[in-house]
Amino acid sequence: MFEPQETYFYFIVFLSLFYTFYKIGLNKLSILIVLVFWSGLFGYIGTSLHNYYKIILVGYALALFYKKIPVVYNKHDQYVNLFFILFSVSFWTSYTLQGGGIVTILSQYLYKYGFVFILYHGFKDIVFNESKRVYLKKALIQVLLVQVALSVFKILIFGFDIERNVGSMEYGSGAFAVVIPIAGLFLYWVGKHGRLTQKDWIIVGSFFIIAIASGKRSPVIMFPLFSFLLLAYVSSKANPLRFFKYIPFVLVFLYFGARLTPTLNPERQVWGSFDFSHIVDYSLRYNFGTTEIDAIIQGNYIATGRGGSLFLLSQPERLGFNDPQDFLFGHGLYHVAVAEGGRFTGSGEYYLDHQGLVGEAIRLFYSLGLFGLLFIFLMGWVLIKTIKNKKLRYVILIYFIWDFFMYYNHFVFANASATLVVFTCFYANTVDLTKKNKLFSFQNHKKFEHPISS
Repeated sequence: MFEPQETYFYFIVFLSLFYTFYKIGLNKLSILIVLVFWSGLFGYIGTSLHNYYKIILVGYALALFYKKIPVVYNKHDQYVNLFFILFSVSFWTSYTLQGGGIVTILSQYLYKYGFVFILYHGFKDIVFNESKRVYLKKALIQVLLVQVALSVFKILIFGFDIERNVGSMEYGSGAFAVVIPIAGLFLYWVGKHGRLTQKDWIIVGSFFIIAIASGKRSPVIMFPLFSFLLLAYVSSKANPLRFFKYIPFVLVFLYFGARLTPTLNPERQVWGSFDFSHIVDYSLRYNFGTTEIDAIIQGNYIATGRGGSLFLLSQPERLGFNDPQDFLFGHGLYHVAVAEGGRFTGSGEYYLDHQGLVGEAIRLFYSLGLFGLLFIFLMGWVLIKTIKNKKLRYVILIYFIWDFFMYYNHFVFANASATLVVFTCFYANTVDLTKKNKLFSFQNHKKFEHPISS
């Protein structure tokens, strides 16, 4: 139905690639960034090309950063290495037990999980490599602004009726529209040292357009909520007056977001009326299958949706785990990755004792078992814990936990968002050091490198 529109849209996406190179330059790092954020273009051209793209992206990143992987600066590097190794052992044990096409399995391992590991080590030196740090910050913000522009074009071409195709980042799905605005918010906040002017807030607010263009619901709540936490909690001491000062800010985002998102207003149309009770009821019913909070807490109802699927963590028999081997290593990733039984939901052919959508935590538990679920969660956890600013760390961890259990684990483990998050974690430490006027001693490290050479 949308083939002509998609042709127009992806022609603009193609042109935006050259515009981005014009703005950020052509060098080793800019090629990596464009490869990461233009995944959707390769997906639109064809599945075969997209598979080659995944191989090229991981191979290029590895070629760029492989020398940095063995270098350990601190305990966080050690923990990230440890949990990635433990995850790798459990991942390949699961494959050995359950089998599947090796190309698909390698793609999942390298593109979905290995890339984040490579990126962590590739970016960790920005704490003392100023030229690389400054360049990456400018380049990533420029790419985000291009995504905003592409989202505006998407609205003009498709209207508000299509979730899939998020900027240049994603084709055939809309999950990035949920996490990219929040990841962009954190990046811009940290990049500005937590001091945003009115112009800066206009730029940050424009990231919200990425979510609106795909009709995503959770950012309508999450974007103002986490903006509020940054303003009232991270950037200030405990002060009730400041807390109340920023509430109108949250309400403005919530008001316009709900009216522009058809599913969040009673009329189910763009620019419908604002009804807070409708938002709450819809969110509860969508995620849990009921609006009765007491029933959700007690688990005394027929659970549906991603929130309801969390009960499966304590009831592994409902996932078809019949022995300790299944429980520890899962049913295997292959048939889930290639969607042999259709989309991975409770109503699919995966024999889940559940109805509707499930969160990524359940998908990991089902396919890779307890070990796979635990080790990849801990890897994401320690990656974010590299942030020295405790308040900022807590806020970002909260969003990671929500995304891991209630959504698709895209925030840290999907490449475009991961690039923003990993960079933000390390950049936050340079901001923290600048504020406290601390100096590092790096006698064992090389002199600052030019970004083009790293």
